[in-house]
Amino acid sequence: MALQGEWRSNWEEKDLSGYISSSVDETGAMVVKSIKGAKKPKKAFSEDDILKRYGYPSALYPELFEAIAFVRKAPIWVSSAIHSDARWGGVHVTSGSVTAFSAGNVDPDNYVYTSDKTLGTYSLVGSIDGNNKTYSGVLPNVPVETTSLVVKKSNVAIAATELAGVITGNDVSAGTLDLTSGTISVSLNNAPAVGSTMTANWSYDTDKSTSVSHSFFAASPYADDLQVKIENVSGSKFKLTLYQTYLGSTVYITEYNYSLLREKDGYGKNLYILDVFDENDYLIPKVNSSYAYSTPVLTATTVALAGGKRGISPTDADYTTSWNYFQKPNKYSAKIFMDVKGNSTATLNTLIDNYQYYSQGISMVPMGNDATAAISYRSGLGLDTDNVCLYTNWRKIYDPYNDSFAWISNIGSIGGKYAMMEDVYDGMSPAGIDENGHGGQISDWKTIEMEYDYTDPETKLLDQAQINPFVFDEQYGVLAMGDRTMQVTNSDTSFVFTRRIDNWMIEKIVKQVLRIKEFKLNNTTTRAQAQAMVESLIVPLKAKELVKDFRVICNETNNNSSVLENRQFIIDLVKISMVNNQVTTLRLTRLAQGAIITNYIPS
Repeated sequence: MALQGEWRSNWEEKDLSGYISSSVDETGAMVVKSIKGAKKPKKAFSEDDILKRYGYPSALYPELFEAIAFVRKAPIWVSSAIHSDARWGGVHVTSGSVTAFSAGNVDPDNYVYTSDKTLGTYSLVGSIDGNNKTYSGVLPNVPVETTSLVVKKSNVAIAATELAGVITGNDVSAGTLDLTSGTISVSLNNAPAVGSTMTANWSYDTDKSTSVSHSFFAASPYADDLQVKIENVSGSKFKLTLYQTYLGSTVYITEYNYSLLREKDGYGKNLYILDVFDENDYLIPKVNSSYAYSTPVLTATTVALAGGKRGISPTDADYTTSWNYFQKPNKYSAKIFMDVKGNSTATLNTLIDNYQYYSQGISMVPMGNDATAAISYRSGLGLDTDNVCLYTNWRKIYDPYNDSFAWISNIGSIGGKYAMMEDVYDGMSPAGIDENGHGGQISDWKTIEMEYDYTDPETKLLDQAQINPFVFDEQYGVLAMGDRTMQVTNSDTSFVFTRRIDNWMIEKIVKQVLRIKEFKLNNTTTRAQAQAMVESLIVPLKAKELVKDFRVICNETNNNSSVLENRQFIIDLVKISMVNNQVTTLRLTRLAQGAIITNYIPS
């Protein structure tokens, strides 16, 4: 294997284990489809964090069950996959008012006040006589933002969508829109009734750089449910009161005191707007640096955020965009990467191979693949890697949030079992029946049924294909019955517990020994210190019988004149891995009458 890691501190593994017949960071990472939530990952520490930021799980958003299952065991980074047509709702603060966005805006990171989205309304031309089906006109404000068009019949939106100038929908036989000129034509399958109206709504850019002081965006793009009351306290200081509407009821959330200047209150607390709302779960502030500031006169009126929409269901490319945030391991470091949808196996492998070196990926065969199809799917992935473990067999659960049912992949649940290996240096398998808190039993949601009931030959074939099946046992419930990585060749790291304990050792040695020895003298003292430091890390693993045996070499034999000449420093760790029981056997021997059992020793 080639050298891996940073160019100064790296490692090399030699796999000679082919089979012959402590504080560990267990943070997870997940990309989900959710009713709200941002692409930029945020770390969740509780179920409440998930519900508040991403909404409630349901049959439409089952991936949130996975995030909740994991966060009940360990912290988790969550990113929401969002399609590009999503828009943020919000409010603008001017010198004399607080006004809702006219139309949904792009995310705050890319928003500029010279291109604020504004909603236009236009009555389409055509006689409404109960017979006419074609309506046209020229929208007066251009260019039209693509996908923003909504065609309405008597103020009720018809099922029409626009993409790149083509209008389609259930009640649309033909439709075109020139985004540059605004020329529009829509032909319907059913003529509107006499007395109806045909209108078009769309968004276009306007310049608010001279009129808006600052703005508040919802923390993510979704159908708006927030309201704010913003009052000027004095000079540049403001008070914002936040409300949220849920199921028809509006409730008070909290209050914020902030300032547009870098100043503090009478108690020394920082009031600067960007600091007060940093990482806020509800609002993202935006300050207009071009605005000529004047003390605003604001009435204490509650204004609802407007313009937000979630957009269409995220594509696989949208999931990949979210996963790419984790290419920054110092900012979004995680140990367990979970592909709960089953569409990012290769992405996880690349992520771990190139960025998150000491992590483990967990992926899923998509729903609708029986044992034979799952094996074909796994073959089609073309991966030979110990970075990722692949599971199969989805589960129908009872949804306690909606008194309903949902299908889940179980990846968040098994990910939690990985996290629970913290106290054994990640050195045991998340598979089979739990013992002393370690194993593969899953009991976080009430199971209704499994997608497939595999036969014994099928589970054997899945194991041989490096796929770990979830099965239902009448006595023990849902079990992960496999601990294979996606490594095709048979060796120690064909099994996840060995891969993870090796990752644990490599990370600790690199960060706690190699990094310390950079730029130090390669002499007898340095080598002896390094050898003792590595041994102190591995001895507890051997004491717990997680490693069968090991030796650490750091002396003149492996730091010879050639190594010294190249300004290198080498530590060799040679280990024999502990193995687990993949097949258990009972041998029953019947002896003849009169035989003495104590004289019989099985061989």
